[in-house]
Amino acid sequence: HEKLNFDGKESQVTYGEGREKKFTVQWSADGQTMIVNSISHQRKVIHYVTEVWKLGNDGKSITVLAKAKSNVWGEERSWKTVFDKINSY
Repeated sequence: HEKLNFDGKESQVTYGEGREKKFTVQWSADGQTMIVNSISHQRKVIHYVTEVWKLGNDGKSITVLAKAKSNVWGEERSWKTVFDKINSY
């Protein structure tokens, strides 16, 4: 489990030997955006990830813009994920 602290201070999770993740989380003043910066180590593989989580559509969706770089694949990769609230009946 990862516990996100919104104070900007670094947190760390250890998953096992040679596997850990360090991250910081900052919440925007308007309460609509959070930015998660993380570095994960999986033995000799290192991933650098920035995620921007933004509340939108009057609270009915969350958009995550992510970019990542690794010492394995080199170039930066980016992607967008949208979570839409649906009504269940």
